[in-house]
Amino acid sequence: MPSYVFLRPARETKFTVNKSLEAYCDVEYVGLDATASLRKYWRNRSARGYVFIDIRTNVKPDIRCSNEALPFRSGVFEQVFYDPPSVARGRGQFTGSSMAFRYGWWPRKRDFDRNLTAVNAEFARVLSGDGAVLFKWTEGPGAIRPIAHCLAKLDNFRPVHVEKRPSKSGNKRTTVYFITMAKRREAA
Repeated sequence: MPSYVFLRPARETKFTVNKSLEAYCDVEYVGLDATASLRKYWRNRSARGYVFIDIRTNVKPDIRCSNEALPFRSGVFEQVFYDPPSVARGRGQFTGSSMAFRYGWWPRKRDFDRNLTAVNAEFARVLSGDGAVLFKWTEGPGAIRPIAHCLAKLDNFRPVHVEKRPSKSGNKRTTVYFITMAKRREAA
């Protein structure tokens, strides 16, 4: 009988598995992509040792679930990659475009704030003691919140490395942040 130590019981959270459950048995998992989307930042889009989740079926995640209620046991990952949509519906250059379809948007600012609060707790729970969050944020015209607001909400983690790049979109007012955040000892 395979060991499903990786998954929490289905009655604790709602999720849909898009592979045979055997795919998640007895595998050493390293990371979780908590906003899989199109897996744009992954060279190997089916990397062994990583689980890709999303609430949208059109992006074909490994497990369809919310990152606000993760179906995983505590302390199973070393890394979580988090690249949430950075625009609200009706704001900015992406709304109604193929970018909004591919990357999503938030209905309201309070929905994004609720997500930040929930993932702060869930990521701290599923990460091992020395785990890290790899947080990508795009800030520019139409951004739902400034980067400082996001970092303040993710208070179970502390930034250890910040990389700031101009957007590849050609918009000089848009900046992309790649932030490595370590789990705080109090959150362990």
